[in-house]
Amino acid sequence: MKNKKYLVIIGDIIKSRELKNRKKFQAVFHEYLNANKIDTNLTLSEMMVFNNNIISRFTVTIGDEFQGVIKSADHLFKFILDFEYSLKNEMKENINFRYGMGIGKITTKINEDAAIGMDGPAFYHARESLEKAKREKLKYCLKSSMPKDEVINTMLQWLGHENRRWGFQKFQIINLKKNGWTQKQIAENLSVSQPAVSKALKTAPVQLTIQTEKIIEKHINSILNEEQETTYSMVAEPSNKYNSKSR
Repeated sequence: MKNKKYLVIIGDIIKSRELKNRKKFQAVFHEYLNANKIDTNLTLSEMMVFNNNIISRFTVTIGDEFQGVIKSADHLFKFILDFEYSLKNEMKENINFRYGMGIGKITTKINEDAAIGMDGPAFYHARESLEKAKREKLKYCLKSSMPKDEVINTMLQWLGHENRRWGFQKFQIINLKKNGWTQKQIAENLSVSQPAVSKALKTAPVQLTIQTEKIIEKHINSILNEEQETTYSMVAEPSNKYNSKSR
C-alpha cells in the first residue's frame, strides 16, 4: 500500500549499565521481548486488538534498545507501562525507559517476525525522536512531520515528567489503580498498608494521566489514518556511534 503509514517505536533503557544486577536484567529483558512474556493487565479483547496492531514484533536490536512496528495506537500506553511493570517487578528496582516514536512509510518489505532489516521514513523519524529524547532528557518523543507533532509532544512531555516522579512502589500502585484495582486489592498484592496506597494515589493525577494517554493515542491514530503524506526530505540513518555511547 503506497501511502500506508506505520508507527515505529524504538525503546531504550536509561543508564542500564548502572543496574544492580545487569546480567540478570539482560536475560530477563531478552526473554520478555522474545517470548512476548508481558504481565499485561489488558483484557483478552484489548490484548487481541493490540496484538492485531503489531505489524513487526518488538525485538532487541543493539545493546539495550528494542523496536517494533504497529499500525494503530490503540492501548499503546497500557501496553508500554505493563511491559515496564513486568520488568520492574522481576528486577525489584526502578528501571527508567525512553521511547522514540516515528510515523511514516516503510519502504522495504515488512519483517513480521522481528523488527529488523527494514527501512523508510517511519524508522528515520523514530530514530530522530529517540536521539532528541536523549538530548533533552525526555521519556517520550514523536515525529511524523505533521502539524500535530507539537501538540502530541507537549502532552508526551507532561506524561513523561509525571511518570518519572514515581518511585518503584508508587509506579506499582498507580499502574494497578489504572487497571481498575481497589486500594484494598493493591495493598494486599503489594504487601503494604492501605493508607500508604491512599497517600500515593493522592499525590498522583491518575485520571488526568489516563485521559492524556487516550487523547495522544487518538491523535496518533488520526495521523496514521491520513491518506496523504507531507513532502519528506530523506535523511541518512544515524551511525552506530549513537548506539555505542554509555547509557
